[in-house]
Amino acid sequence: MKLKGKTAFITGAAKRIGAEMARYFAQNGANVCIHYNNSESEALDLQRELLKFRVKVKCYCCDLLNTKKAVVMMQTAISDFGKIEFLINSASIFKKNSILKTTEEEFKRDFAIHTRTPFFLIQTFANQRFVEEEGFILNILDKNTVRKSSSFTTYMLSKKSLQEITTFAAVEFAPFIRVNSISPGFILEEEGASQTEEYYAKKNAKIPLKRKGDIEDIIKALDFLIRTNYITGENIRVDGGSFLIS
Repeated sequence: MKLKGKTAFITGAAKRIGAEMARYFAQNGANVCIHYNNSESEALDLQRELLKFRVKVKCYCCDLLNTKKAVVMMQTAISDFGKIEFLINSASIFKKNSILKTTEEEFKRDFAIHTRTPFFLIQTFANQRFVEEEGFILNILDKNTVRKSSSFTTYMLSKKSLQEITTFAAVEFAPFIRVNSISPGFILEEEGASQTEEYYAKKNAKIPLKRKGDIEDIIKALDFLIRTNYITGENIRVDGGSFLIS
């Protein structure tokens, strides 16, 4: 699937993995829609950076807790660019809780950001007219979706639901839209984490390959899924084998 001249919409694109995926698309000649919520300065800095690749880049601010506004945002982007061929659901929030201590607000928050809003963004995206394998959707999951327990309960349950949406959408939208997912492992340090030798040793001990991954590993997986037209409904774990012993 070619990227040049096409358009990618990436949620949570201002920072971290989302920003690197935005760079990937721009470097390959695709226009980029940068979604952000609270990271306006980072989004604008990224926009200026990507414009150097002589592609069209626009920023869109929206709190994904508000699904209706998120849908309007996507519709606006489609109107701005004429068509969007790539949708990347990357935005995420990562906070601890358990079934016993989860509040209704926490539950609604995680399922809005990781399940409900991606579902309706996918719906809006798919309502465009696609032919000849034009559309591509990627959902960013988590390597721990194989687990049956977590100290991030509603985060993990909502990511598990997004994994199911991936497979349902892959069936419903074939053959014109391919839908896949990537489950990152230890690629980036948690925001605010104390990056000590002890921190890395504890992390690496739980990884069969005994080392941290790199964002470039995610980009290579993304590139593989985009360019290999005979894959849909697939989840690629980029986690050094962590899912095997979770």
